[in-house]
Amino acid sequence: MRLGVDFGTSNTVGMLQRPDRSVTPLLFDSSPLLSSAVHAGPDAAVLTGADAERAALARPDGLEPHPKRRVDDGTAWLGEREHSIVDLVATVLSREWAEACRVGGAPPSAVVLTHPAVWGRTRLGVFTEAAARAGMSPVTLVPEPAAAAAYFAAILGREVPPGHALVVYDLGAGTFDVSAVRREAHGFEVVATGGLSDIGGLDLDAVVVAHARSLTERARDAWARLDWPETTADQRARRDLWLGARAAKELLSRHVQADLHVPLVDVDLHVTRAEFEAAARPLLDRTVATTVEMLRSAGVTRERTAGVFLVGGSSRIPLVAALLHRRLGIAPTVIDQPELVVAHGALHIPGTEIPPAAMGPAAAPTVPRTTPATPTRPTPTPATPTPATTTSQRPAVLGIPPRGVVSSDFPVHLVELTIGGRVGYTVRTYPDDGGTAVFANEGDRLPLFARPEQAGDHAAGTDGHAMTAVLHWESLAETMTTAFLPLLPRNRYRLDLPPVTLERHPKEWLVDVVVEAGIVARELVNALDIDEAYALLGEGTPLDRLDDALRVARRIPFGRGRRELRAFDHRALAAAWRRVADLIDDRVDWW
Repeated sequence: MRLGVDFGTSNTVGMLQRPDRSVTPLLFDSSPLLSSAVHAGPDAAVLTGADAERAALARPDGLEPHPKRRVDDGTAWLGEREHSIVDLVATVLSREWAEACRVGGAPPSAVVLTHPAVWGRTRLGVFTEAAARAGMSPVTLVPEPAAAAAYFAAILGREVPPGHALVVYDLGAGTFDVSAVRREAHGFEVVATGGLSDIGGLDLDAVVVAHARSLTERARDAWARLDWPETTADQRARRDLWLGARAAKELLSRHVQADLHVPLVDVDLHVTRAEFEAAARPLLDRTVATTVEMLRSAGVTRERTAGVFLVGGSSRIPLVAALLHRRLGIAPTVIDQPELVVAHGALHIPGTEIPPAAMGPAAAPTVPRTTPATPTRPTPTPATPTPATTTSQRPAVLGIPPRGVVSSDFPVHLVELTIGGRVGYTVRTYPDDGGTAVFANEGDRLPLFARPEQAGDHAAGTDGHAMTAVLHWESLAETMTTAFLPLLPRNRYRLDLPPVTLERHPKEWLVDVVVEAGIVARELVNALDIDEAYALLGEGTPLDRLDDALRVARRIPFGRGRRELRAFDHRALAAAWRRVADLIDDRVDWW
């Protein structure tokens, strides 16, 4: 037996293939969709699926509804404890593994675990470790679009001639991803990817919520409680609102009208499909524009396109297929349960079969040739359609670019900044023992690039930025022209998140996020000479005292350090942090 698992943002799907090659979905509460949510109670026990969602009714602060979205964070604060993201993912995977063993009567001989095509080494490492902790062995990792293409050909029986590409349009809960998957002699190969990290099913749920808000805008106090709940009852109401919005969105894919109850406002609304599609149209138009740009960049013509396959739960929305058909001139293929496609197709990827003799201790996952080249994180874009991040190089094992990567002790580091609702990349070095950071800023302006490799290439190939004054810069720049800078997890900073988390109760603060963002914010303020921001962050300021307290809270166990944080005026801190982020954002030039 073999097990295929698609760990999704909202739901996880497992498909069990028996020795006779028949495939059946694993069921949880009579559904093939296991909620990816996890909940940690005061006894530190972690629940999954519907159990986690039920537990959240009593203790909302213990719920993490979307662990996949937290894959870069390292840890998550649930209730009174900090939990490793690897452990949270492993808890969900272990539920699938246990059910597969129960249904099959024995452990599966192999596991195929899917992942987004744009994921690189670090994110794949989270899955690798989580699968091992879940007891899965042996494990093969395959990109989600390659699994979808295998389903298209093997299960639907649709022809994909050699050299032709299938467009896999994946509108999942967390993100939108689109890929061109070409049929090669050895199987399917992801030749180009694009995506939008700010559009997914959750964002379409937000469209429903925004529509409800527009119809009840006079209930400002109720909406303030729904937006920033402080009590358990308000947190429960917020969760009920968003669950209702998701249900209404899904119902509108089958019917022309859906009802939505808005708690706290205490009103029942009628939402029509026409209203929903009008509000969602700008988001869906961007996904279509991203698809077209990906195909153009990859050089995939209509004549060499074998089809357009819609996967992901939100691809059921009728407007999706209509817009794609109108723009591409190809009728998309969509099935009744698109959520099951990836897990099922993963079992039909050539080369993933592992004989039962391979059973043994947890083995390191292997990655077939379908892993994409040069994975890049989809970049949030403005409301108007903009070109998507694409890759079109030949594949490389674990996403290492064929150009190579600098050594781990290389003194120039790639930095990812989330600010102003966008994600950009720059480079940084520490040339002296004092720890003063130097960026590739040009005077008081900081260029941020949409793709990681662009930041290094620009710094190495241009003059006039601050790094050119660093000792031996010419030698460093020469190395950067022949090898990529890796993006290490510790060099990802979210400058937008501190003011959001500081608005909440101190027990919910993301301590590590605020501390790490404070480090890079102070470095940027110094490098860009932003006097007003320095006055907010400097020694003795409330934000400086907060930084000291947060560092103490990280060291003290069992929440005692957190209780000390209650003395702070968290709304004033949030306002100050937001001003710092805005001042830095004003100095950014987006490339």
